[in-house]
Amino acid sequence: MKNIFFIIISICIYCTSNAQVKRFIYEYITVPDSTDVANKEINIMYLDMTQKGSGFFDGQKYISDSTLVSMAKKNQFIMPPKDSKFIDYRIIKEHPSYKLTFLVSTYNKRLSVTDLRKQIWHIEKITDKYKGFNVQKAITDFAGRRWIAWFTADIPIPDGPYKFYGLPGLILKLEDTIGSHKFNLTGIKNNIPDYNNYPVVNTRSPQIEISQEKYIEIYKEYRRDPAKDYRIEVMKGNIFDSQDDNGNIKTPQQKLRDHEILLKNKLKKDNNIIELDLLK
Repeated sequence: MKNIFFIIISICIYCTSNAQVKRFIYEYITVPDSTDVANKEINIMYLDMTQKGSGFFDGQKYISDSTLVSMAKKNQFIMPPKDSKFIDYRIIKEHPSYKLTFLVSTYNKRLSVTDLRKQIWHIEKITDKYKGFNVQKAITDFAGRRWIAWFTADIPIPDGPYKFYGLPGLILKLEDTIGSHKFNLTGIKNNIPDYNNYPVVNTRSPQIEISQEKYIEIYKEYRRDPAKDYRIEVMKGNIFDSQDDNGNIKTPQQKLRDHEILLKNKLKKDNNIIELDLLK
């Protein structure tokens, strides 16, 4: 029954107006720490598609950001869930050129990264079925990993999750060869909001356009010195004494040390990132 449902949905998608936005929903399973493979994280990712392009982003972060922006318009300010493990990036691909822009708000910056890399695919003769679709196997090397994709010509769009594209059909399943990053299509929806209207929370920081090469420099610098921006604020005198939960006074220098230890410990456990070559 599920297979019939997916086939009907896919037919409906291409019988409707090109102006509509279609949402392909993927389950993203990842192992953040290669020394703790039993610890997996699961995110629900959206690949929203129009005739002009696609947007790929974390579905739960989209809901959270929408709520934050909506409340801010009413002069009501709330914090996102403390223990949330959202994926911070968005990926925009323009059709038909497939110009790719990687948008990320981190390191106290809003970055717009132009990524010109393309995948070179080896399409194999191996076929299978997935969710009622005919799928075919393809392999590529990208960003320090070897990837196995299963695409379907039943949906003739050369797009897919994350930065992947270029096959003669939509990628329904994708994983690296060691199984630490997996994307699996779980659903399809029609008539949803345009991804170009994504709610931006941090509008006070200007968006900086940079190349992939510059992003690599920024990312590696952050891994080397994650507390750099906080240290600058301490040196400027923008961080003040405060009390901890036990009533003890913490100086800016103590807070800087604590912040640095926290970030470095967090990065130690984030050693299996999707673009593994960034750690080299």
